[in-house]
Amino acid sequence: MNEEKEMQFHNEGIVSRLTTWGNIVAFIVLGFAVIELIWNGYVWYNQVMLSPYGAPGFGIMIGTIASIMVMPFLGGVFYFLVLRGLVQLLNLGLDLYYGGIEEEEVEVETIEK
Repeated sequence: MNEEKEMQFHNEGIVSRLTTWGNIVAFIVLGFAVIELIWNGYVWYNQVMLSPYGAPGFGIMIGTIASIMVMPFLGGVFYFLVLRGLVQLLNLGLDLYYGGIEEEEVEVETIEK
């Protein structure tokens, strides 16, 4: 029982599934970040540019764009990069683990005509 749990940590299938799901979740997070950027741009345009008081000054406009639109998007991109980095780290660990195991040499028989 104890050996079985120890082998599950080094099972290539489990690590492969983890990396696959890590990639899927990373791209879902990136997709939500892009959707959030588009939505925030739409809301910003409707609230600021179409206000009855007119467009605000340049400095205020840049500040609101940075705080409302760009910063949440950069947070999503950061999470995407962290997840992708963890996936690559898992793949690297798997390569290092299986790189230390020497492959058995297989003799190839030649067929003489």
